[in-house]
Amino acid sequence: MIGVAMESTFGQIDIIRKQERPGLVKSIAVELFNQFVNNHFLSSKKTAAKLFISQATLTKFSKRLSFSGYNELILRLKWEHEQIKERFISSNLTIEEFKNSSINAIEECDKFLPKLEILSNLIKKSGMVHIVYTLQSSSEANLLYDVVGAHKRDVRLYTPQSFFPFHLKNLRENDLIIAFIYGKNVEVVIDDFKKLSLEKSNQLAIFCTNLLKQTINSDDLIIVTDVDYYSKKFINQHFILSYLFSLIDNFLEIKSKS
Repeated sequence: MIGVAMESTFGQIDIIRKQERPGLVKSIAVELFNQFVNNHFLSSKKTAAKLFISQATLTKFSKRLSFSGYNELILRLKWEHEQIKERFISSNLTIEEFKNSSINAIEECDKFLPKLEILSNLIKKSGMVHIVYTLQSSSEANLLYDVVGAHKRDVRLYTPQSFFPFHLKNLRENDLIIAFIYGKNVEVVIDDFKKLSLEKSNQLAIFCTNLLKQTINSDDLIIVTDVDYYSKKFINQHFILSYLFSLIDNFLEIKSKS
């Protein structure tokens, strides 16, 4: 199993804004996205009036993101906005310090080289590669899909909730599953993978947080690259993942020529 972490409430709202079908949920996500970007947060009453919906609908949306209500959701968004200001807007870091922090992060990732090479071997030898992701990890899954797809025709990307449990029953023995599991309310997905481990012999590669790793029992590969233990927290998780996936791309390129 393989683990990588990144999540924020704003990130979840952004994904809903992009992927949800037109309707109340999408409208709320778009409105909250704009409030965040403009740093101008409206009360539940004003937001509901603006969208011509009830305050109860806003509460239901907030609970979808694991908050007790709209006010708690807004407090979290305000906090995340302040963190962005602290890390990006008000930072006194020099360009040289930024470069050094980036180098430190890459050097930290280099310890995963042997395991990334193993994963590349699994990708190369597999029949079909199935890439599955939970809601909070859409961009990461799509990035790896592009990398693997450049070397292998038999690769599939599954949107949230479109993979389990039907496809589990139809896996071939040499199929590889690469899953991105992090965020909130992913217990059902973890349970599905536990069942898969018992019923199938397929190879698994799971990207997850260090915290979620504790709930997944497996003897497979485990790589955890939580952002917080790098020297500077401002380094974007996409930067780290881009580097890891470029290593996989390089391994696949080498193997295609050998």
